[in-house]
Amino acid sequence: LAIHDDEKQLAELGVSEGDLIHCLTSWKVDTEKVDTDQQLSCFPHSCSVDGGRVVHVLGERFPASTRTVCRFGRLFVEARIEDEGVESGVSQLVCTAPAHPAGPVTVSVSFDGGATWLEGPTFWYLDPSSGACTRGIAVPAGCRGLEETVRCDITSGVRWGGDGGDGGGPGSGCV
Repeated sequence: LAIHDDEKQLAELGVSEGDLIHCLTSWKVDTEKVDTDQQLSCFPHSCSVDGGRVVHVLGERFPASTRTVCRFGRLFVEARIEDEGVESGVSQLVCTAPAHPAGPVTVSVSFDGGATWLEGPTFWYLDPSSGACTRGIAVPAGCRGLEETVRCDITSGVRWGGDGGDGGGPGSGCV
């Protein structure tokens, strides 16, 4: 039904009782209020692979929307805007991280149910069974014997170089 047809009876359109009707509705977010170049941040920055942690996403200004969703990697979850940022200039929404395999994902936000997205920060899923390190990162076979050290150094941003020795020093191939 077009907008101008909303007052017609369904029978006038050839629809009878028991007919199956598929409806498509459109809903538009006022994109004038959404700065697509804004930098998003989130806290906390990580959770276990089981998910379930409440995550706050901050931005410059979020539009009022009942179709706000967050995406963790490729997984969608419902979100709720707590502050549109009209007065403070800082918007905040809340969502719950879903379960996900260990590693980094990008957190993204949509105000139109997933048709368009604002890309956000990196969020880490941690595997508590990976040992003493805080982030469960797969370690290449060439780094055997150094798994814990390499995992911990990778998560802190240290890159391993190599001198060709097998002790994990320079040239070890543990990059």
